[in-house]
Amino acid sequence: MSSRPSSSRRTTRPSTLGSGRPRSSSPSVDPSPMTGMSDRGPGVGRRQNPMTPMTTARRGGSARFLWTIVIGATLVTASCGGSTPRDAGGPIRIGAVLPLSGSTANLAGEERLGVAIAADLVNVDGGVAGRPIEVDVHDLADRANAAATVDSLRSAGAVAVIGAYASSLSMDVSAATDRAGLVYWESGAVADQLTGRGLPRVFRVGADGARLGSNSATFAVDELAPRLGKASADLRVTIVAVDDDYAASVAGAVDATLRSRGVTTIERIGYELARPDWPAVMGRLVASRPDIVVLASHVVDGEHFRRAMLAANVRVGALIGSTMAQCIPDFGADLGPDAVGVFASDRPPSFFNPAALAPSARAVYDRFATAWRSRTG
Repeated sequence: MSSRPSSSRRTTRPSTLGSGRPRSSSPSVDPSPMTGMSDRGPGVGRRQNPMTPMTTARRGGSARFLWTIVIGATLVTASCGGSTPRDAGGPIRIGAVLPLSGSTANLAGEERLGVAIAADLVNVDGGVAGRPIEVDVHDLADRANAAATVDSLRSAGAVAVIGAYASSLSMDVSAATDRAGLVYWESGAVADQLTGRGLPRVFRVGADGARLGSNSATFAVDELAPRLGKASADLRVTIVAVDDDYAASVAGAVDATLRSRGVTTIERIGYELARPDWPAVMGRLVASRPDIVVLASHVVDGEHFRRAMLAANVRVGALIGSTMAQCIPDFGADLGPDAVGVFASDRPPSFFNPAALAPSARAVYDRFATAWRSRTG
């Protein structure tokens, strides 16, 4: 994939196998206090297919969900044409429930902008059956407030909800919309359970946890193992995953795919999102002696894991981030050179290739990209 509507970026080079350091057959830990970050990245080279090494970029301007939001908002609004909202001749109200405060505010804000632009494009074209789209945005940072937020939207006349960015929020929001009889369109969350519960009004575009995990495992066996001089039967993989629905989907798929490819030495390490015990995680990681580590994390804890790994001087053959945390510009901007060499199996927020679209879809994308540039500079 090649471009996004706006932002400048700089690319750091992935480290190459060996990278000037002796490499032991198992990870090691420096017994000295956790001061400084000495290891500049796992020692695996530049193969970019099917996953890309981490790049760094300046903050802001990323059009992470441009195409998903265009399709999602348009199809959701179209699906509501037969509904009977409070004012059948007035606007069609669509709720947008996103974590607009907290650690994910920047990315959720981009989703909000994507929804707004998509609605504007529909309205410029005459709306749905002559009725304009009206987006009702709600900030949701705590899953405990999901039901109340959905009830508020339904009371206000919403017929569908777009959201909610994170699996931990989306599971509750989608359950609440189903109870309320509203269509729910997921724009970002990847937990398999989201669309695996048989809820008839819940839809999703984009990768799910099973695909992200399977891609990670396939890349480990096909691309990384040969570079590390390992056969599948000899490969040691440790999966580190936060304890929630989304990471469980990813970790389960990693484990199943690895076993189907002949990898049998697999360790799984979990941690609590609210209170991660990184020294304990690092201790178990060292004890597992992995060639490859697969990490299923959110953005902030993904950064903290990498920092803890470097500070403890834990070295492995390769580190694969199986989710968006390692793809976004913030990861590279925050960690700088310490992000070099980390691989990611999720979709990058940039490098979208519009040339791959059908002509009709490309026309919609071009309109969207123009509108995005006008809003973001």
